[in-house]
Amino acid sequence: NWAIASGETDLALRLTAVLYWSWLQLGQFREGRQWSEEALALPRGTGRSVARARTLLAAGSFAWHQGDPVAARGRLAEGEELSAELGDRQGLGLAAQFLGLLALSQGEYAAAHARLVESVALFRAIGDDWNLANALFILGDAMARDDPEAARAHYEESLARFRRLGDPWGIAWPLTGLGGIALHRGEYATARTLFAEGLELRRELCDRWGMAISLTSLGEVARRDGDLAGAATFLADGLALFREVGDQERVAWALHVLGRVAEHQENTTGASAYFAESLALRREQ
Repeated sequence: NWAIASGETDLALRLTAVLYWSWLQLGQFREGRQWSEEALALPRGTGRSVARARTLLAAGSFAWHQGDPVAARGRLAEGEELSAELGDRQGLGLAAQFLGLLALSQGEYAAAHARLVESVALFRAIGDDWNLANALFILGDAMARDDPEAARAHYEESLARFRRLGDPWGIAWPLTGLGGIALHRGEYATARTLFAEGLELRRELCDRWGMAISLTSLGEVARRDGDLAGAATFLADGLALFREVGDQERVAWALHVLGRVAEHQENTTGASAYFAESLALRREQ
């Protein structure tokens, strides 16, 4: 706040660049986007620096989380261009990763896969173990729909790397991915165990965004396993956290699944309301 109020552009950009992961891991998407955009708007904020490139990527990532794909694409493309100009290979890996996630959320599966493969290759080439572990998990997510066995291999490599690094935040992600594969195979007990392990790690870290993902994942297991009351509870708790952190994409998803639960309960009025709200958000996105 002091740096922005004082017009200390370089300092503000350096701070927003390095605070990205903290804001992400604590689910502070609104705060992260606000500070990133304010730092980018400062006089002399157009300087060609790594800090500016990373702040552009941060602003784009948070815009995507908040369901604003147009703003996200603009900021991410600008950050990628500046990273390329500066020869920042780590920045290029992050840009490819974020643009891959954006493409995935828009249903552009081939484009998403290409960008995420590029991200993994860049992080392998520079020996960036943490970002490689994260990129492998995300690539697994992109492949889970069409090639679950390849996705499993990526999740398992990601999990092994995060365990070696001793990072509980990272460990929870491939656990969730592996739980998703078990869920789609109808292995509900395995899925429930993996999702619950991820939820426990996230609760210890006060990771509200991750907790919401774990809760809604557990809700989906309960729904498919016939526990509609349990599903509704898990999903409602997860939805509240998604609303709190401002993840509009997953708010829409949780609303849709709650609509499915209401439908199974023969609550047509409730189902209609959930589906209508979800549809309105999807159209915006």
